[in-house]
Order: sequence, then C-alpha cells, then structure tokens
Amino acid sequence: MIWDSNPWKQDIWKCSQMFRRLQAQTKRLSDRQTVSVEKRIFLTFYGIRKLIEAKKLSDECTGQQIPITLFPSTGKAVTHMNWHRSDEHFDFESPQSHRWALLTLCHQFVHSYVFHVVGGESGGLDGFMVASDRQKGSSLLQIDVTAVISLFESIAQDDVVSSRWTRDPTSGKETFQLSNQLPSDIDPSVVMADIPH
Repeated sequence: MIWDSNPWKQDIWKCSQMFRRLQAQTKRLSDRQTVSVEKRIFLTFYGIRKLIEAKKLSDECTGQQIPITLFPSTGKAVTHMNWHRSDEHFDFESPQSHRWALLTLCHQFVHSYVFHVVGGESGGLDGFMVASDRQKGSSLLQIDVTAVISLFESIAQDDVVSSRWTRDPTSGKETFQLSNQLPSDIDPSVVMADIPH
C-alpha cells in the first residue's frame, strides 16, 4: 500500500512536463531521449496503477475515458522475434477511435508486448503505440502525447478529499467511494489533517 501519494504524484507531474518539452522539440528524438521516454512511460503508468489500487485517486479521476486509436490485427502472429514489425501485424489503413478506462490503459503499458515511441513529422514526441500480451492478437493501441500529458497532469493534481468505505460482513467485499469534492453535508472548514492522501 501507499501511505503518502504526494511524492508519487510529483513524479507523475515531472513526467508530464518532460513529455511536454519533448513534444515541442523541433529535432528528432535521440536514442538516449527515446530510452528515457520508454522508462518514464512504463514506470509512470505502473505508479498510476498502484495509486488506483491504494485508493489514492478520486472516482472522478479514475473514471476518465481516454481517447485512443486502435489498429486491428492483420491476423499475422506477433512473436518475440517479430514484434517490432507492426506494419505487418496491424492494419494502419483502418483506424478505429475509442475511449478507454484509465485502469485498462495502465494494464496495456504495464504488460506491454509491443511498444513504439512515435516521433512527430517535424521532430519531437508525438505519441505511443502499445499492445499488451493479451491485446497483441487483436489490435494495436495508439495514444497521442497530448492526451498522455493531459491525463498525467490531471492525476498529479487530483486529491481525494472525501471517502466512504463499506464492508459486506458476509462476503468481506470492501466498497469505496472516493471524491475530489466535499459532500454537501460536510463543513468545508473541517480539516482531517491526520488522514494521508
């Protein structure tokens, strides 16, 4: 579990600003920059998944539907030996617009089997292509770096200020309601300083 989410969110913010700078870059990404981007995108999505599991993000934040594009499989098997040849495995002439839940997107990056950093035509960082070990047989996901930056910034600035917890005495199932807004029946002047966020 995560006790204090602030250091995690600060790192997510730093990642978003790094991507923003690279997006504005007018020259092609260097090999060193590409490796740095790979490391940051994987670790950041893993961190976001941990924040979700630790109940450190509001329902408003985790309920976001993120715009992505899917390219369907051509039917050719993706293996460890050919995963990088995505032009053979996926139909780039048949893009499909979708919106995916945050946690589903996290799983794609954490369990990625296919991964590409997409550079812009005039240089800089344009986006990412990814498919998890389960997804690779059906489609390849593309997400624009602008959407990633916006997502990371919203997560870094999210703060759970009210929560409700219930536990079913029979099944033991726990249910959480987490919000970045105070309920109407709560006095906003009351601060619960001893509860980590």
